[in-house]
Amino acid sequence: MAQSNVYSLNVVGYVNVTLSPGYTLVNTPLTYTDSSLTNVVDPSSSLPDGTRVLQFDSASQNFITSTKSIATHTWGAGATRLLPNGSGYFIRNTTANPFTVTYVGEVPQGNLTNVLGSGYTLVGSKVPQAGFIGDLGVTSFDGDRVLRFDYPTQNFVSYNKSIATHNWPNNATSDPAKGPNVGVAEGFFYRNVSNQAKWERNYTVAP
Repeated sequence: MAQSNVYSLNVVGYVNVTLSPGYTLVNTPLTYTDSSLTNVVDPSSSLPDGTRVLQFDSASQNFITSTKSIATHTWGAGATRLLPNGSGYFIRNTTANPFTVTYVGEVPQGNLTNVLGSGYTLVGSKVPQAGFIGDLGVTSFDGDRVLRFDYPTQNFVSYNKSIATHNWPNNATSDPAKGPNVGVAEGFFYRNVSNQAKWERNYTVAP
């Protein structure tokens, strides 16, 4: 007997990120069947020529740059570079006006792990949520560090988990126990000084 009602368990979502002129540190907050650069951030080829994407290679502790060519209007070799769910990267808007990147993909569910390697790792929440990193699943240890990017100053703000007090800073953007507060689709650097930090959580979309 044929079923009359068949439902998908996959939850499709979208996130709009407005990028003003300059650098913005973002991450891919959804999953894609094809997580190549062009499919994730420029699927309709609408981003302005000259736009740059800077990915951080944890192994070399250095950046890999992809640029949309002014001459060819394409991403060249950068088109196939991967921007997987939970990875952070800079997008540089080289124009004088803001533009919007729209992420359209599947909301990850189940057991989610973001690898925090030794040294610096450029990461972001695998689910499209804002919150303190502790609430988003990060288990941190004394000496660990978070670098968030402040758009107005185009510079980093550093948060250190104190070895003396065992706490993160206590201010408007950080909780002493839970750590810094990050936005939806925001990327940030995590320095796993302890080499013990983990980012693991079990996430289910509420019905």
